[in-house]
Amino acid sequence: PSEKDSARILVRSALRHVNFGDAERMVRINPFPVGIKDLQQLLPGNVQTILIPKCESAASILEAEREIKNILSPHKSKVFLLPIIESALGVVRAFEIATASQCVCGLAIGLEDYTADLGVQRTNEGAESLVTGGRERLQSHVSDLHERGDDEDVRGDAHFIRNYLPERRHEHA
Repeated sequence: PSEKDSARILVRSALRHVNFGDAERMVRINPFPVGIKDLQQLLPGNVQTILIPKCESAASILEAEREIKNILSPHKSKVFLLPIIESALGVVRAFEIATASQCVCGLAIGLEDYTADLGVQRTNEGAESLVTGGRERLQSHVSDLHERGDDEDVRGDAHFIRNYLPERRHEHA
């Protein structure tokens, strides 16, 4: 079997036989269309969160959600989705991705693929990810406010600037 098939078998076996206690069962699948096979094999193992790699649009989230509904019974509790942003296009569309479904529980950034997409080197300081991480956090924050119907709430803005935009800290001290 291929490495992907072997990994799928190992993860499926672990989900079935390992007692994870209260730990969340979170699994990263492969990008679609291979990811569909991952979902078919792994969801019956009581996975709570699926990480969606190389997510660049709301369509990816909606496709994953559709596949999950097709695989699981309607009585199964909700499976959360955690999109992994790994390209400049994903960063630009982060808000669209974050608000695509009620199942989206956050956003993650895959810096290795992101910096490769940009054609830049990773630095010890993480300067290449400052704009990405800041934009991603901001859009997640706005998405949370939108979900709560609290779009006017700006309490988090100063915290966001202080903690995630270090070059602007002096402006909001």
